[in-house]
Amino acid sequence: MQLSIKNLSIRAQVLLPVAMTTIFLLIALWITQSNLQEEQETINSNSDSLIFYKDKLAHIDDMVYPLRINAVYAIYDPSRRDKFAIQLAENMRELEGDLDEMARRETFRSEVAIVREAIRDYVDFSHRAVTLLGRYESGLVSEQEYQGFIGQYRDSGNRMVQSINELSQIVNQFAKKAMEISEQENDAVQTKAVYKVLIVLVSSIVIAWFLSGLIVTPVQALQSVMRKIAQGDLTARAEVDGKNEIAQLGEDVNQTIDKLSETVEALTRISEEVASASTELAAVMNQAESNAQQELREIEQVASAVNELASTADNVSDNASMADSTARETDQLAKSGLSIFEESKQSSEQMKLR
Repeated sequence: MQLSIKNLSIRAQVLLPVAMTTIFLLIALWITQSNLQEEQETINSNSDSLIFYKDKLAHIDDMVYPLRINAVYAIYDPSRRDKFAIQLAENMRELEGDLDEMARRETFRSEVAIVREAIRDYVDFSHRAVTLLGRYESGLVSEQEYQGFIGQYRDSGNRMVQSINELSQIVNQFAKKAMEISEQENDAVQTKAVYKVLIVLVSSIVIAWFLSGLIVTPVQALQSVMRKIAQGDLTARAEVDGKNEIAQLGEDVNQTIDKLSETVEALTRISEEVASASTELAAVMNQAESNAQQELREIEQVASAVNELASTADNVSDNASMADSTARETDQLAKSGLSIFEESKQSSEQMKLR
């Protein structure tokens, strides 16, 4: 799992917790919606059942109360007894149909059975009442027996009405309890939805923290490597793990360090060569300086000799000047002597001629 995440790009790693949070929230919302739909279906079912039972009970009441009123009329009006008997049969068929439908719902089967028994008992008393009333009017039934039967007939009607009212109250209580349970379950669904959302958010934060660690840790490692490089440690290398942008950056950093190491090594070699050449140059310069000093001493000696030669030349020049002057004087003397000699020669020749 960790390696596969490290192979994801940084953008994918950033979007992954967002996508997971979205998916988890959608799942939580879907589960919550499903629970709410189930609860709504339960409420609708309870409401339908309540409406059904209320409608059936209202229909039973609509048939039972007129039936009891007609029974009273039939007691005192012989002309209405045949019609009452027909009405009993018709109403009983409808009542049996309503009770059968209520019994098929299974919810109040036992209570419906009690109501059915009470209605059948009342209908049976009603049929017996028609026969008894005819016999009473014919004088075949005593007053005491007649009053006792009427009392039982009235009690049977009261039991029938009471059983119907009890069933209605049970239905109301069941509906009230079902609504309370539905409200509790609805509150529970909402509470669970809040908890689910909180769990999703906390899980998303944990996942985001984990994924951010996968992103930040390599960056911090690269920062540590760059600090070592800044301090001059070119042996540091970035750890390359994965194929995402940070891993590629680590490879680029390692390549940069390798190139930098090669450059530093080349510069080191060049500096060593320069140092060696500088040493040799320093020796040459020292020798040159020594030679220059030697030449300076020789130049100074030459200069001294030149100065002495210049002094000698000056003396020679002075002597030459003196010699020139002497030579000129000698030349004058020689010319004078030659003139004298010529004159002597001429005098001698003249004397010879004489």
